[in-house]
Amino acid sequence: MVSLLYIENNYLFIFLLFLFVVLNTGMALWVFLSNRHNKNNQFFSLVIIFITVWTIFNYLSNIVDNNYNSLIFKRLNLGFVCLFFIS
Repeated sequence: MVSLLYIENNYLFIFLLFLFVVLNTGMALWVFLSNRHNKNNQFFSLVIIFITVWTIFNYLSNIVDNNYNSLIFKRLNLGFVCLFFIS
């Protein structure tokens, strides 16, 4: 039985990541553009962008072959997680 976490062909993960990024970015823009001056809309859009970037860096840190690049992506991931929880 093949585990879903280990798939040789990761096109499914790339597709799901792309779908997640497009939907989240669209939702953040939609909420922000509905009322740019409302603080709640600005805050919500910022949180959604932080979550999206967090997900991208988490994926990139797992697929790179170089340990140094993986460490950089994991540190960027941690930075956006901290920004997410601070906001």
